[in-house]
Amino acid sequence: MFRLNEQHTGVAATGGLGIRPMLNWTYNAGSWVAKISEHDGAVFASGQGQVHCIDAQTGVGRWTFETGRTIYSCPAIVDGSVFFGSADNCVYCVDAETGSLSWKYETGAFVCASPTVVEDLV
Repeated sequence: MFRLNEQHTGVAATGGLGIRPMLNWTYNAGSWVAKISEHDGAVFASGQGQVHCIDAQTGVGRWTFETGRTIYSCPAIVDGSVFFGSADNCVYCVDAETGSLSWKYETGAFVCASPTVVEDLV
């Protein structure tokens, strides 16, 4: 999640990690990945028309949701739901556990911004 949480309030007061990162696993998304979020043991990666849910410990894919158009936005994960916008002019909400569509809202315009979720508003 960009800047710590769904409200983007995070600030880093340190100079960096202080440790050397290690590669634990790789995942083949089939194409490029634009943004990633992590929540509750899962990594959510958006990119070329798909959002992937990947197990954060093993790197094994749990599910893939397809929009058919590029997804530039970073997925926001709140209360078991994954929210993201797509170049197909829609904002989506899918179940974080199963990847099934909860709802889709047609905006009438290209969506490239990452959603912000506050209480029950997207």
